[in-house]
Amino acid sequence: MTLSEPEIAGQENWRSRVKTPRREVAVFSRHLSVMLQGGVPLTRCLECLTQQEKFPNFGVVVDEIGQAIAEGHSLSESVAPFSRTFPPLYSRMLKVGESSGQLTVALDRLANWLEQDEKTFQKIKQAITYPVIVLISGFLLTLGVFCFVIPEFVVIFSDLKVPLPFLTQIVLLISALARNPGAWLLAMMIGSGSYYALKQSASHPVGAMKLYGLLLAIPVVGSMVKCASLARLSSAAEMATANGLSLAPSLDLAFKASQNPLILNDLDGLQSSLSSGLSLSEHMRINPTIFDPVLIQVVIGGEESASLDRAFAQATNHYDSEVYIHADRLGAVLEPLLLMGVAFVIGLLLLSVFLPLYSLISAL
Repeated sequence: MTLSEPEIAGQENWRSRVKTPRREVAVFSRHLSVMLQGGVPLTRCLECLTQQEKFPNFGVVVDEIGQAIAEGHSLSESVAPFSRTFPPLYSRMLKVGESSGQLTVALDRLANWLEQDEKTFQKIKQAITYPVIVLISGFLLTLGVFCFVIPEFVVIFSDLKVPLPFLTQIVLLISALARNPGAWLLAMMIGSGSYYALKQSASHPVGAMKLYGLLLAIPVVGSMVKCASLARLSSAAEMATANGLSLAPSLDLAFKASQNPLILNDLDGLQSSLSSGLSLSEHMRINPTIFDPVLIQVVIGGEESASLDRAFAQATNHYDSEVYIHADRLGAVLEPLLLMGVAFVIGLLLLSVFLPLYSLISAL
């Protein structure tokens, strides 16, 4: 049966939207490499890897890749339409491996890259999980006090006709708003509007750079995010250059893999510098606000020894270690601050309740 143009367009749209966790793609790459090394035909490998119990959608993706290969397409061409499952770097590295006869090596390197990238992401996620839990718990506790405890004191204060201090009046006003559905509706509208505005701003290069700049200005968090982006850049550049890709396309892929708006904005400048005869380190020196001094020095050493892939590997190890250090530091800094914040809010609530009672007792 022949698909109509709208059906084909819908299918292509699905291919570009389906997403699979990086660790699953890494496992798939590792298993595919092992099976190919064992002499199993590619189509048979994909047929075996179609069984994906945890992520059925990924099984459908693998099945479609197998069908495309059976129709005469290469593996790199077959994975390219699934841009959210296989990043552009993935299909490009497969193409290099296919042309050099080292597809299994390329798959192994891709698996290593995806595993390391996932490990870095999980470390960052772990660093922010505890603060988020504390914030949510503190918010729910405070909301419960405003909705169920403070109203009881309102009745007491009304019966006793006690003059209320300014702090108590503010707390009672917040309590009334917390029990008002209209206030929640307004808050949801403001929150949704702010989220949409931020999302729209982040989708444009200028807005993304501004938001990223604000993120970098946050102590500890900014350093961790910057190191994570440089680790991704170095790791992608190391893999691309080690696979035999020339410098310019390797850096093009690496800059895009960094997911750093400032680095992405510098991509045209990089290509211009390389075209005019400047080395990578010389270009980085021109942009010290974007590239870390450590990365510049490592690249200089790699250029002098004609081993940029090893230099990028060293940079990857360095920045991965920095991400872990900053993640641990973030947890150590946020934990006491959050506890102090919760204690401060509870203290204000207690003070707002006991001030009127103290005034009443003093008047007796």
